[in-house]
Amino acid sequence: MLEDDKSGGAEPYSLDENGNLAIPSITTTDYIEMVVLVFLLIFGIPLNAFVLKRLLNAWNDGKGSARTKQEGRSTFLWLKIQLTLVDLILILCYCPSKLIWLISYQWYYGDLLCKLVQYSW
Repeated sequence: MLEDDKSGGAEPYSLDENGNLAIPSITTTDYIEMVVLVFLLIFGIPLNAFVLKRLLNAWNDGKGSARTKQEGRSTFLWLKIQLTLVDLILILCYCPSKLIWLISYQWYYGDLLCKLVQYSW
């Protein structure tokens, strides 16, 4: 059986006294990833929401005009709307679940939600 490391946590894939996998210790790279994810949550959500609002306003402003010459522009605008929306959904779904995992290395929200989050990525 593997010994605990100096930080108090277990080595990866070591077993505890009950024969279950032990919770590993948080490493420096985990802390860096947590900082990046918090940064994404703090700045990514409001900025993407702001950009999405502006793009939707631009889409609605050009909707009533004739689209003969603006067809390429409206297609590009639609692409930017979709990319911003996907980016916002990704930040809202991935960052919180990854942060919970990095902080605790345990999942507290049941098997069904665990599988939904695990297989959605």
